Amino acid sequence: MLIQFLILIALCLILYFLTNHTSITVYRIAFRITRNKTVTIGIVAALFLPGTILHELSHFFFALILRVRTGKLTIFPTVSESGEVKAGSLEIARPDPFRHTLIGLAPMIVGLTATYFIGEYFFPHISLIITASYRTLLGLYCLWMITSTMFTSKRDLQAFLFVGPILFLILLSLYLSGIRLSLTETASVQIESFLVLLNQTLGVASGIQLTVFILFQILLKITQRLIKS
Repeated sequence: MLIQFLILIALCLILYFLTNHTSITVYRIAFRITRNKTVTIGIVAALFLPGTILHELSHFFFALILRVRTGKLTIFPTVSESGEVKAGSLEIARPDPFRHTLIGLAPMIVGLTATYFIGEYFFPHISLIITASYRTLLGLYCLWMITSTMFTSKRDLQAFLFVGPILFLILLSLYLSGIRLSLTETASVQIESFLVLLNQTLGVASGIQLTVFILFQILLKITQRLIKS
């Protein structure tokens, strides 16, 4: 099970790198063509809109469940000076660090859960990925869209800088005190089965993101040649 957790972490890091750089590349291509920041943001918003909606609704529903007051909800991305594309935003009251962390992690929790069910429904067998059916193409699109927008921004993770060390110290104290948390054999098998399918689907998503990243890099090179700065 530990190996599957490590694979999960590695795949998430790969996806984070690819999706972040892909969004930046899309912005640069669109801006190079339009030379208009407003139009460029509109193009980026349209491309990632379904995933952005899911991202912000994840924040909203977690805040609702945790009884944290919410304010204005925006589903349109913004672009920083460096070209980093950020998803929409949700205004929330300042809760305690633990609830803040859960709300901040909501898009990733929902995204990974959705990724698992996409794998279970669309790709129960890895061989189905090579088929060209509408179901397969829809599954690949859903994977691309969800993994493109599920990662939490640095602002949303600010509270984790406080919560993370506390959780680590609690777990360390329990371990040093001789307290061990054990799972039944059935639970262990179910968790490992869940992680195996999730990692398999994330592996497919990584392949999609890598392909899209390469294609956009090629398109960027072409636009740089055709449209001189």
